[in-house]
Amino acid sequence: MKQAMVFAAGLGTRLRPLTDTMPKALVPVGGQPLLGLLLTKLYRAGFERVVVNVHHFAEQIEAYLHAHPFVGMEVLVSDERDQLLETGGGLRRALPLLDPDSPVLVHNVDIISNLDLNAFWSEGVAQVEAGAAAMLLVSERETSRYFLFDANHCLRGWKNVKTDELKTFETELPATRPLAFSGIHLVGPQAFPLLANWPDRFGIVDFYLQTAPKYPIVACEREGVRMLDVGKVDSLEQADVLVKELVSQEKVSQAVALFKSGCTCSQAVFLAYAEDFGLSREAALALSSSFSGGVARTGELCGAVSGMLMVLGMKYPIQPGNPMSKQENFKRVQEAMAAFRQAMGAVRCDELLQSRKGPCAECVACAANLCAKI
Repeated sequence: MKQAMVFAAGLGTRLRPLTDTMPKALVPVGGQPLLGLLLTKLYRAGFERVVVNVHHFAEQIEAYLHAHPFVGMEVLVSDERDQLLETGGGLRRALPLLDPDSPVLVHNVDIISNLDLNAFWSEGVAQVEAGAAAMLLVSERETSRYFLFDANHCLRGWKNVKTDELKTFETELPATRPLAFSGIHLVGPQAFPLLANWPDRFGIVDFYLQTAPKYPIVACEREGVRMLDVGKVDSLEQADVLVKELVSQEKVSQAVALFKSGCTCSQAVFLAYAEDFGLSREAALALSSSFSGGVARTGELCGAVSGMLMVLGMKYPIQPGNPMSKQENFKRVQEAMAAFRQAMGAVRCDELLQSRKGPCAECVACAANLCAKI
């Protein structure tokens, strides 16, 4: 089973005053709660079961999960209302809800990244099959606490460079490389029975250090991974920007792939966003059918632009009798049209075909990108 656990039980003290009235998992970033962003990513990566632990404002998280189901992905709650169990204890408490024979991807709810979860899962499964108990996503970023890995990428210790606190199972620590932990890891099923021997409340770092002499705990580094820990209020603006950029990249890739698979330019742009508005693939394809080739090959408005305007209409609908909604819609549409014209040289299909500043796929990419950013 492809399964995951989301650590969402924390108090989120660094995000106060927001977390005085809501759990950290529901703090909005880029227009969505942190939990919603992560669950959507797990859903799109094909995960079949996700366990979410809860403690702080647990009832709010449960209400959110009830109101936002994911068809085909089972989402279960591991209740820690009685006591916050830390990372190790949280995983131990969740074991009855997990498939005991499958690895589990563990992900902090406040980590935003462009990590390819499928690629990470596949590599982690291979490491587990080779005997590792866990694989940790790490990097060389600056922090105060580091895992220490040897030349074979196996865990040998942990160090807090601010306090000089060192934890290791070695009598004499070999040469190691300090790497920062991301809050994303894959734990193999061979580790599950070992967790049962620990107390209710403990940190995963101590568990990994005790397990490492028997079962390797291995490092995984990924080039090009952009990552942000949404730990403080002053990081929320930066998180908003990153989420929009990541959504833009994903939507552009999706739209171009749809276009290359046979969708028209208008269909490719609109279909890339249709799921966000609850539209079925069939409905999205039908609604955007008539606009390619500059509206049925008449050379009028570029089909990719038409698809973009349909998306913006869904994002900023004009409500009858509400002049402010019309003003907002017109403002966004004018901004998008101007940006597309500046990037591609025109908005009409016949003019674009004459200038050929870029192939149709580039028009699709440009339109899909603007939909995410505007």
